Amino acid sequence: HVAGDDALRALASQVQSLLRPGDMIGRMGGEEFMVILDRARPVIADAIAERIRAAFARQPMLIGGVAMTITVSVGVSLLAAGDSLFSHLLRRADHAMY
Repeated sequence: HVAGDDALRALASQVQSLLRPGDMIGRMGGEEFMVILDRARPVIADAIAERIRAAFARQPMLIGGVAMTITVSVGVSLLAAGDSLFSHLLRRADHAMY
């Protein structure tokens, strides 16, 4: 559990370092995180998602003194005018991830 907690903290810190001022990361639960991008157009959101994915793919993280490769799956969703519930946005992001 300690190594898992260390990995989650390291992941959040790494992602935060890749974001722009005004963007936010939060843990939804378990190993799921959400990044909210401030006023990002689709091309910017896609570029940031790819930057996050690539950062984890190219360099192992030190977790408890051990180098571990961590992969991430990313789904991008934009707030739509017809979204009446936050869950609509989350559902599209989850679907895009797969």
